[in-house]
Amino acid sequence: MKEENGEFKKHDYITSKNEVGSYPDEVEDDITDLVSEIKINSDNCFMETHFENIHLFANGNGRVIKLFEHDYDIPPITIFDEDKKFYYECIEKYDVDDDIS
Repeated sequence: MKEENGEFKKHDYITSKNEVGSYPDEVEDDITDLVSEIKINSDNCFMETHFENIHLFANGNGRVIKLFEHDYDIPPITIFDEDKKFYYECIEKYDVDDDIS
C-alpha cells in the first residue's frame, strides 16, 4: 500500500537512529496534540523537533513544517549546509532523551 500525496503515512519510516516517529495509526492524534501545543508554545525548536518526530508523511515533511511556521507566525528555521550535521545531532538528542536545549 503506497501513500498518496497529502495522505498520512501508512508505514513506519526511520526518522532517526532509534526512531520511526509516530506509528501510522497514531499520526492523526499526535498531530492534533501538536497543533494544540503550538498554540501554547510557539517556539520553533519545539515545533520542529516534535513535528519531525511525528513524521506525518512519507515525503514532504519539511515543506509542511514551513507551512505550520507560516500559519502560526513562528519564525522559520533555516538550516545551512554547514549546520546540517549539528541540526541532525540535535534532532537525535531529542529522540533519545526528549531534550531540545
